[in-house]
Amino acid sequence: MFKVATATTPSNQLKLLTDAMTTWEDLNGGRAFTNLNQLVEGRVIDQLPDPPPGRKFAIDGQKHQVILVNQ
Repeated sequence: MFKVATATTPSNQLKLLTDAMTTWEDLNGGRAFTNLNQLVEGRVIDQLPDPPPGRKFAIDGQKHQVILVNQ
């Protein structure tokens, strides 16, 4: 399980979430990842990190990574 507390900067949070997304897909037979809550529900991460103020985490399906976007 990835520990969110170890990801203290936004860039570290993005890397952790992207790595966790890839792990989730591997654990689920390559099934497409669609929702960040799946990481917690699937026990890949202990909790979702808090994004920086005015931003939120989103999935960029084309680049296959988690990104920050404006709210």
